[in-house]
Amino acid sequence: MITQTYNLNMVPDYGSVPVVVKASQYDKGDRILHFVILDGDTLYEIPQGADVQIQGTKPDSHGFAYGMEDMTEDGRHIVSYSGSRVTVICQEQMTAVPGTVRAEIRIITSSGDVGSANFVMKVERGGLSTDTDISETEIPAIIALARHEMEMAQAAAEAAEASSSAAAASEQAAATSALVAESAAENAKDKAAVAAGEADKATASANDSMGFAIEAEESAEESAQYALESKNHSEDAEAWAVGERGGIEVDSEDETYRNNAKFYAVRSGQFAVESEQSAVDARKTLDELGERIEDAIGGSAMSAWIDFGTGQLMWEGGERFYFYIDSETGNLLWEVAA
Repeated sequence: MITQTYNLNMVPDYGSVPVVVKASQYDKGDRILHFVILDGDTLYEIPQGADVQIQGTKPDSHGFAYGMEDMTEDGRHIVSYSGSRVTVICQEQMTAVPGTVRAEIRIITSSGDVGSANFVMKVERGGLSTDTDISETEIPAIIALARHEMEMAQAAAEAAEASSSAAAASEQAAATSALVAESAAENAKDKAAVAAGEADKATASANDSMGFAIEAEESAEESAQYALESKNHSEDAEAWAVGERGGIEVDSEDETYRNNAKFYAVRSGQFAVESEQSAVDARKTLDELGERIEDAIGGSAMSAWIDFGTGQLMWEGGERFYFYIDSETGNLLWEVAA
């Protein structure tokens, strides 16, 4: 049985660098995760009668959730707690998909529901080749399907999910590493003062602290890369939003030149003003035409007749109407004189 211990804070982003929990794909049952729950710089005593859960989202966007009522096949509680320590027995659903799993511990009481700071499960891909024939009784079909889908999108999913929380981590990684080591050393010192028989536990805590420092150093290296990728994503988003990169207008060769949200918003406003003016002009023209027609109709009435001696169309009155023959069609046309 493999036991791994981590300090996990109930204050989100406390120290900025997320805790990194490492596991292998398909781990189940024999990897035990211990989380020492902190409230800032002090231990957090979990209330008696609380329901403690672990929740997370895998790289394929499917989630998992286990509580204290969930049991392993051999009758152990998947999630349990004592004092300030939460114990989680690793399950296959947590490690089915390789890559970065975003997770948290939730503590539910009669008065509320609070979550810890997020921690990251780094699930290392299993050594079994993806094209090896495996019966469904040995690996569930859902895991095989998830593995196939993950191969198509793993890199993009990991970068998008981790970049938002790790952008500033590189500058604070060294300080956070020292803080975690100092906290673990203080815990060991307090235990040693209670009883001499706790010396073995203090030694174990010191060894854990060394592991935290190594993991923090690895996280700092990863965070530096995430920060660079995040900066590039940020500049791309700025270009598509306002046509600028780092506050400088993009040149005509950039695909976002006059092809961004700000440009089209301005154009939309201009079209709205032009459309409103066109509507005003059209109403004015119709009003003037109506006035001219009413004025013409209000003048002297017109009468028309055929002179059978000459075959000519004759009329009189209607001085405001103008009649003429279309030479191409022979139609009688009329209009109101200005």
